[in-house]
Amino acid sequence: MPVISNQRIIWQLGGFYWQSQYNDVTGNSGVANSLASTGLYDAGLTSTFFIPLNEKNFLILLGQAEAASNGPGLDISSRSLTWSMAAVYGWKKRDDLMWGLGFTRGYRMGKVITVPLLMYNRSFNKNWGLESLLPIRMNVRYSIKPNSLLLAGYELEGAQYAIDDSPAYADIKNTYLQRGEIKARLSYERSLYKFIWLSAQAGMRVNGRFNFSPNYNYKEKDYSTTSVLGNPFYFNIGINWVSP
Repeated sequence: MPVISNQRIIWQLGGFYWQSQYNDVTGNSGVANSLASTGLYDAGLTSTFFIPLNEKNFLILLGQAEAASNGPGLDISSRSLTWSMAAVYGWKKRDDLMWGLGFTRGYRMGKVITVPLLMYNRSFNKNWGLESLLPIRMNVRYSIKPNSLLLAGYELEGAQYAIDDSPAYADIKNTYLQRGEIKARLSYERSLYKFIWLSAQAGMRVNGRFNFSPNYNYKEKDYSTTSVLGNPFYFNIGINWVSP
């Protein structure tokens, strides 16, 4: 949702809430049975600043605060809180070409990582375009009409969950779950009324990491439990307020 939108700055705020459930089809995993009974919850706030520096250069700043834990319900505590950020310095070469360089720090694949970023946005003609912030996400864009479009691409997602004492299984008490995945997806977006847009998305969640560690600043050798998940299909619908 846009908070400030003028020639000097565009400031947007957003929020999210997710609940996930898991099922062990074998019926012999204590970890899976525990998560099936408690579930995973995460919620957070995001903030984005687009700051034009002159006619050709701009700065993009992104920040996110998130609380993630096992259930029942969301636990907001010092253990469950995480933060992520990104910064990009960009160049507007033409009206149909923008690119930039920067870095990000966050939990995209379930653990704390800091990586460089390459932004490349290009419109090839009135219908086709590319929107990318590599390696985090990339979308090929097809504009059906000025108020509707299709997107095909991927995004890296993830979170670190604080697992508390509520599960009945001692092997995952007082520890952390690092979850990371790649979402390969197809999206349809359409303007419903002025700046209110509908978004429908479908795709596959490809597992990258689903491991438990007793330490926040983990090392690979610290994993107490490692898991291999299937790659399920998913679908969701959202309503967005898009800045003019």
